[in-house]
Amino acid sequence: MTMFTYKTPAYRGSTKKIEIHNEQNELVGYIERFYSNFFQKSLDFIFNSTFAINVHSYDANNSMVNKIKEEISINTLIKSRWTGTSNNFGNYIVEDKTKFKTNPRIEVTRSNGEKLLIKKDFADRRVIITGSSGEEVALITSNRLIPPREISIKLFSNEIPALETAALHLLFDIRD
Repeated sequence: MTMFTYKTPAYRGSTKKIEIHNEQNELVGYIERFYSNFFQKSLDFIFNSTFAINVHSYDANNSMVNKIKEEISINTLIKSRWTGTSNNFGNYIVEDKTKFKTNPRIEVTRSNGEKLLIKKDFADRRVIITGSSGEEVALITSNRLIPPREISIKLFSNEIPALETAALHLLFDIRD
């Protein structure tokens, strides 16, 4: 089991780089939210920072490792969809599978067919990532409810790398 931590910014729409540290408090990498254009940024400001959610993750040397970009179309107005590319994890699709706002769910489908489910239950600070066979892959907890929060990620297997887990959690957290 490995553990990583990062602190979320107070403002959801912030494009500031967020540092990710391991158990020894060494810098592992960064995650950041980005906007494709000024139009996205303007609409996102109007819609409470949840209109367009795009996330990058970088390693400790500032080279991009992961990119998650939202698909914006008529079909994705109700249920959001993102495409992701990663050096370690491969290509994948992220789909919003939430039925009730109180229990958000996001499904990650990799190019090889494996699926991960990211879920959070009502009144629970924990976000759980389960693998395709139903086992827990990662457990993500926060120290308090209001930002800025310290997020800790515990990885139980090597199925999903730490930077990709942090990027997916940031996307999930902003969407929630």
